[in-house]
Amino acid sequence: MPKGKSKAGTTNWVIRHLSTAQEGRIAANAGLIAIREEARRFGEYLQTERGFSMNTVEAYGSDLGLFLGWLAERGTDLKPAELDADIVRSYLASEKLQTASTRARRISTLKHFIKFLVQRNVLQADPLVGLHSGKLPKRLPRPLSESEMAKLLEAPGTDSAKGLRDRALLELLYGSGLRISEACGLTFAGLDLTNAQGPHVRVRGKGAKDRTVPVSQSFLSALAEYLRQRNPGKPKPGPKDPIFLGREGHSVSPLTLQVNLKRYLLKAGLDVTYTPHKLRHSFATHMLAHGADIRIIQELLGHADLSTTQIYTKVTSSQSADAYRKAHPRDNF
Repeated sequence: MPKGKSKAGTTNWVIRHLSTAQEGRIAANAGLIAIREEARRFGEYLQTERGFSMNTVEAYGSDLGLFLGWLAERGTDLKPAELDADIVRSYLASEKLQTASTRARRISTLKHFIKFLVQRNVLQADPLVGLHSGKLPKRLPRPLSESEMAKLLEAPGTDSAKGLRDRALLELLYGSGLRISEACGLTFAGLDLTNAQGPHVRVRGKGAKDRTVPVSQSFLSALAEYLRQRNPGKPKPGPKDPIFLGREGHSVSPLTLQVNLKRYLLKAGLDVTYTPHKLRHSFATHMLAHGADIRIIQELLGHADLSTTQIYTKVTSSQSADAYRKAHPRDNF
C-alpha cells in the first residue's frame, strides 16, 4: 500500500505531524489510538459525504495532527468520549499561535471534528458550543492589474510542451476564474467547443457541484498550440484522458503549476509570493470592473453564497478610490 494512503483510499493525513516518539505513545494508549481512528473517519467523511477537495481535507488534517501530537505528549490515555472544552482550551493555551487567523482555523477544525463525533454518537453533546474563535478582520484580495496579468501570461516559454501547457493553464485560470484543481484536472470530456453559447468547459467544484464556464479565445489559441506539441505520434486521447499532462501521462499536479508560477512571476518582474488563486481573484475583479453583473460572476466562480462574491465589489471600490486620489485634479493640491 502506498505510503500516506489508508485502506479506504483516503490520505492518512494526520501522520505527517507526528514524531516517532509521539507515534510510540499513541500506539501504547488505546484511547489515543481510538481518537486517531476517529480522525481518519473524519477525513473520509469530509471527502465522501461533504465533497471537500483533498487540499481542504489535508488542511483539516494538518491541524488535527498537531492536536493529536499534543495529546500524545501529555501522556494520558484520553478516550474520544472524554474530549471536552477544558482539554481544547489547554491545547490552545499551549500553542504559540502567532496570528488570530491561525487560532481561528485551529478552533474551527476542532469544532468540526467534535460535531462529527457527536453525529456518530461518540460524544453525547457538543462541549465546544461556547468556544468562539473571535471575529477576524476581512482582508480584501489583492488582484494583479491588467498590465501585470499581460506580463505574466507572456512569461512561459513557447519552445517546449511544458511551457505551452503552463501558458494555456494560466490563460484558463485567468480567463475563466477556475480553481487550480479544476483547471489541472480538466479532461477532454469537460471541453465543450460546440456549445451553442460559445466554447465552454465543464468542471466539478467544491461540494461536488458541476458548473459550465465560458473560455476565452486566448485560452483556445494557447490550448491549440499546446495540443499540437503535447504528444506527437501518440494515439488520439479519449474523453476521460487529462488535457494537461504531468509525469507519466497523469494530470499535471497543482503543486507543479504552483512551483512553475514562481519562475514565471520572477521572469515577469512580479511578486513571487503570488499564488495561482490570485488569477481567480484577478478574473473576478477585472470582470466586475468591465461591467459584468455580480450574480453572473458568482455563477462563473461557483460561489454558493453571493456574499462571498461581493467582496470583489469592495476591491473594485477600493481601486476606484485610489485612482481618484491619484488622478483627479481637485484632489491633488
